[in-house]
Amino acid sequence: MPQHQQFRLLRRPATQKHRWNSEQLQGHLAQQGHDHGGHDPSGLTASRSPAAMTFRAAQGGLDGSLLALPLRRVLPADHPRMIATTRAITERLGAGDGLLFRYLPQDSPDGLDQPEGAFLLCSFWLVDNLAGQGRVDEASQLFEKLCSYASPLGLYSEQIDPSDHSCLGNFPQALSHVGLLSSAVVLARAQRGVRPELSTHAWFQ
Repeated sequence: MPQHQQFRLLRRPATQKHRWNSEQLQGHLAQQGHDHGGHDPSGLTASRSPAAMTFRAAQGGLDGSLLALPLRRVLPADHPRMIATTRAITERLGAGDGLLFRYLPQDSPDGLDQPEGAFLLCSFWLVDNLAGQGRVDEASQLFEKLCSYASPLGLYSEQIDPSDHSCLGNFPQALSHVGLLSSAVVLARAQRGVRPELSTHAWFQ
């Protein structure tokens, strides 16, 4: 297939079935994907503040991959539940120095016999969410900190050891570099006054 036809396929509008599936997924997350009860991972009660999203309704383990929901157009970054989730992940999964654990093994057992480091891509997702919430200065500061974790060759690993900032896991890790580039674009646009595509305004304009 010629390249220009492939490009048109990528830009093809969503079909009615795709929209229905998207709405079903969003409805499921709204009803089942957050903490209904007295314990809210964000430390706030659901009656007073929007509950934080959880990784799985059955277990309730907070997972850093939830920061990717705005990138997948499930919820805007500035949606109240995403704001609560961003705060909960920062407080609960924070490893210090801008780093985030993907999850806590005691909450989400993974069967691994060794502890993992901080998942670098989660921190880049956090940059995107902060920018999408209008917290551009915070996002910029975090981005600059994350850039300091590059190897002497300018490459990034999958994980970072929070204790000494050494590289862990796969190296180099393509996903970490994708996160770097994505966050750089989001910040560049935000600093020029262009609202991030992760925000409600961009979704519904």
